[in-house]
Amino acid sequence: MDIASLVAYRVLFGALMAWGLFRFWWNGWLERSFIEPTFFFRYWGFEWVTVPGPVGVYAVFALGTIAALMVAFGLFYRASALVVFLSFTYIELMDQSNYLNHYYLLSILSFLNLFLPLNRKWSLDVALGFVKEADYVPAWCLNLLRFQVACVYFFAGIGKIGTDWLLHAQPLNLWMMSQVDVPVIGPWLAQSAVQYMMAWSGFLFDTFIWIFLLVPTTRAAAYGVVLVFHFFTGVFFPIGLFPYIMISCATVFFSPSWPRRFLRSAPAARLSNLSVKPLTVAAIGIFALVQLALPFRHFLYPSDLLWSEECMRFSWRVMVREKNGQVTFKVTDRDSGKRWEISPGQYLAQHQELEMSGQPDMIWQLAKHIEKDFLNRGRKVAVRAEAWVSLNGRPATLLLDPEVDLTQVEDSLAPKNWILPGPRSAPTSLSQAKLGNP
Repeated sequence: MDIASLVAYRVLFGALMAWGLFRFWWNGWLERSFIEPTFFFRYWGFEWVTVPGPVGVYAVFALGTIAALMVAFGLFYRASALVVFLSFTYIELMDQSNYLNHYYLLSILSFLNLFLPLNRKWSLDVALGFVKEADYVPAWCLNLLRFQVACVYFFAGIGKIGTDWLLHAQPLNLWMMSQVDVPVIGPWLAQSAVQYMMAWSGFLFDTFIWIFLLVPTTRAAAYGVVLVFHFFTGVFFPIGLFPYIMISCATVFFSPSWPRRFLRSAPAARLSNLSVKPLTVAAIGIFALVQLALPFRHFLYPSDLLWSEECMRFSWRVMVREKNGQVTFKVTDRDSGKRWEISPGQYLAQHQELEMSGQPDMIWQLAKHIEKDFLNRGRKVAVRAEAWVSLNGRPATLLLDPEVDLTQVEDSLAPKNWILPGPRSAPTSLSQAKLGNP
């Protein structure tokens, strides 16, 4: 395939990655997320990842930002792409409370970029003679990116198949009711019909848009829908760079030569088919199987993943749950029987506490940290958690068994029997009685 669209993707990816990292500096999120907190949540299997301290944190962000710009310009591309992948993934692994679906997407894309010859055209590497210019690359280079973007859309769509989203328009109802004071359109957002229309539109868009982007006759109209959809989600919902990332990534579905029309570049001369090594085919197959399997792994667990959070991460379930929780830790001295009630705020920053309050594995991690803190004071304690959680507007319900000593259980990939069953009642909508009709 023509390399032109891949070059455009390289520029967009590098620019967005650099901008995203710079925003952390500019908005003070770097200090809030990695310097001010005194405790950090770890991913299972990556407990060895630590926060390197203020100087180290600044260095990682600086390296990532510079390397992302070098990727955009195609300078020392392979080394720059490796630095982007390692630095950004390291940032993501430093604290689980910062997890976002589009951070995970950027890590995957930065990993794939390591194997794609994105600097073989319109790059400083070509201009400086570091690599030989090429107009064509094997078709798998572009199709692999198409597959990854399609996975994000498709699994985000089927993740919305459920009564909360389709039959009760939740959690859209909660979010849209918070926007009723917006001039002109606010009263419309409070209407049930509008909320259900947006819920079903979101489901249909995510599930099928990648198909229409693939078909040449529907591609232009489909991309117009992409622009409108992501523009409005970016306006109404605080989801960061996600809309802009998807708008940029959707360009991989365009004709491979589309940038040449804007650059007035002559079409590349046709080449015969390029050979693909069997090892490359095997690696692509393994990668594809992993990406297809991860979102379906929740079928191995008996619990509702929106409630238990088991398998929620890395599955592209976007905007399908709203949780509000309040957690109190009950600490008991094993020798004297003395008891304490501990608020998570004693150990966590506010954003960490908000993320932890509805996620059992993070509650367990803090319980273990509290045990260690008391052990350092010379006390052996049991730590239990009373966690009242509301899912998608339902009345608050106990998330964990309050009688279980969390210091006596270990985290693993096995189902957690100390998570209580989720609520079976239907979610309720916020009252619209006083809002009137538009």
